[in-house]
Amino acid sequence: MGRNTADRQKGGRPSSSAGTALSGCKQQSQIHDSKSKSTRTSTQGLYGKHKRATQLESLSSRLVKPNAIEGFANNCEKIWEDWTSLLRRTTLPPNINSSDTRVIAAFRAVDSVISKKQSTCVLRWLAYVQLMALFDSLKPVVRVERENGKAHRERGNRDISAVIDIYENAQRPSDRRGLRNVIVEHRRTGKRVESLAGPSPLFLLIYSDEAEAV
Repeated sequence: MGRNTADRQKGGRPSSSAGTALSGCKQQSQIHDSKSKSTRTSTQGLYGKHKRATQLESLSSRLVKPNAIEGFANNCEKIWEDWTSLLRRTTLPPNINSSDTRVIAAFRAVDSVISKKQSTCVLRWLAYVQLMALFDSLKPVVRVERENGKAHRERGNRDISAVIDIYENAQRPSDRRGLRNVIVEHRRTGKRVESLAGPSPLFLLIYSDEAEAV
């Protein structure tokens, strides 16, 4: 009986060794597969980064003027004068009412620059930036008037809608055809230009004319 037990133990050893060898092969195969996947992922990641870098380089060459620094230096003083002149005409004083005639005058001054064919591209962009500033200045004004019961508006009519109505009323009768669409487009363009300007509107000096369409 002891011999049979020994024989079974001896007979079991090759099976255990084979199982260990098989397990080792599987582990090596899994490691190899993992390395292969890691290599493919790394290669795909590098390709994706290179593609994005190429796209950004192409986009920047379209958006930024090739002589941006020189152009900024040559035009900064003149643009600054035009910009401060526009600000003097369009910056609203504190505690103003939305019905104040200076609000209408400010909107018209901005529109005159935007629509004027003689305006440079940068000056027109600056006017869009100031248009958005006017909207931002008037939103808290109309909100306070609504909360104090000084302005009656339909239920669900937002403060920004009230500001758009004021802007619409600032337009002259000859400009009223398709006016609402024009106003919507002005605000859309203003938001794009504002994002391009970033922390300073003078940064707009470095952009090409194509930047507005992006």
